[in-house]
Amino acid sequence: MIMNTSETTINIELSDKHKRNLRLLRSIEEITKRGNDAEVRRKKDGQYAVYEVKKNKVAVE
Repeated sequence: MIMNTSETTINIELSDKHKRNLRLLRSIEEITKRGNDAEVRRKKDGQYAVYEVKKNKVAVE
C-alpha cells in the first residue's frame, strides 16, 4: 500500500492478517452502502465470515 502525504510518499507492507482485516472491512462497507446490515461470525477454523442481512419490517396488528 502506498500512502501519499503532503511531504513524502510512504510504502507500507501489510501482513497477511492485516490484508484479511482490510478485506473484511471492505466487505462490510459494500454491504452497508446497499442499505443492508452486515453480520460477522467466526467459523470453526478461526476465520471470519461476513453475512449480508436484509431485514423486513412487518406490521402486526
